[in-house]
Amino acid sequence: MDIAEVIAALQQRLLDAGEADRGIIAADTFDYEIISKIYDPFDCLTMNVTLNPDATTSREIIASVAEGLRADAKDAGQMARFAEIFVNPSLQMVSFTITEKGYALRNMAGELIGLINAGVSAENVEGLGFAIPIKAAQPIIDELIEQGYVYSAVPPLYKLKRGKTERVAYSDEERDIVSAEMRGESNARIEIQRYKGLGEMNKDELWETTMDPERRTLRRITLEDARRADEIFSILMGEQVEPRKEWIERNAKYAINIDI
Repeated sequence: MDIAEVIAALQQRLLDAGEADRGIIAADTFDYEIISKIYDPFDCLTMNVTLNPDATTSREIIASVAEGLRADAKDAGQMARFAEIFVNPSLQMVSFTITEKGYALRNMAGELIGLINAGVSAENVEGLGFAIPIKAAQPIIDELIEQGYVYSAVPPLYKLKRGKTERVAYSDEERDIVSAEMRGESNARIEIQRYKGLGEMNKDELWETTMDPERRTLRRITLEDARRADEIFSILMGEQVEPRKEWIERNAKYAINIDI
């Protein structure tokens, strides 16, 4: 389940509970076939299938997506619809998602796809697949950040479990404190799970730890945060190998639990 499907599932929960009275609009900035072949032909209805720990499956119809749009600047009709939505006072929140998957930059013939070819030379395309869309949107993103409109929901780093009791921790220090509290004088065994990312959580965990307005933690993003994020992305995922190698050598001593 990707993050867009998670958001749709959470909105479905709110609708079912009577805590929301409208759906969401799904927009795709790259793979327009998701809209034209998945959402449009089936009235934006999808099925969420969850594989349970006991090998059974749970199924639910997700009907919270009210409309699917293609964020295609060449499509005047779609752009007009976006403009109509963004000036409507009923708009409550816009969520931008950057995929961790990455996308192909070349077609089957080995040629640069149109989006990449239009904005960058062949020598500079072997980095992030989303570099061009983000670069094009940078002035808008910077303005939103500077005005204080951009927030990040903060997911926990750890889930700790003792019997049926579960708690979460947002740092290594908090993990150690919570673990000691849960062990108590009996020094009971505590199961500790390290979350690798939002995609590892099911919709219930994501709601309880990250999305529930009563319990969630929001962090306002600053331009300094954006600068540091851009710097670390350039080091770890950029074209230059040497800075990445130096960073790994400098920080390898801090790695304790490594999944191989």
